[in-house]
Amino acid sequence: MSKLILVIGGTGAQGLAVVDALLKPQADDSPSPYSVRIFTRNPTHRRALELKEKGCELFQGSSKSVALPTVPSSPGLFQARSVTWTLYRGFSKEYMERS
Repeated sequence: MSKLILVIGGTGAQGLAVVDALLKPQADDSPSPYSVRIFTRNPTHRRALELKEKGCELFQGSSKSVALPTVPSSPGLFQARSVTWTLYRGFSKEYMERS
């Protein structure tokens, strides 16, 4: 039985790398021990569809509009959350007010 992993933002730059690492076959070429569920705003996006083709399950939602505990779960679902901040010079006033 594979371990089910929920990847929030799995279609983003970091999320794609995480998903690829989770789905990668093991060193002995046996299949990955993980199945992956992707939490994404747009399950029809090209990247989401590519992940679905790789065997990922897609779940539509946004962390701003859905309480994460409402994400469909099952026994043994592992969740890891990672937040990354990238610093840029020259943020607009509007951007800073939204943050």
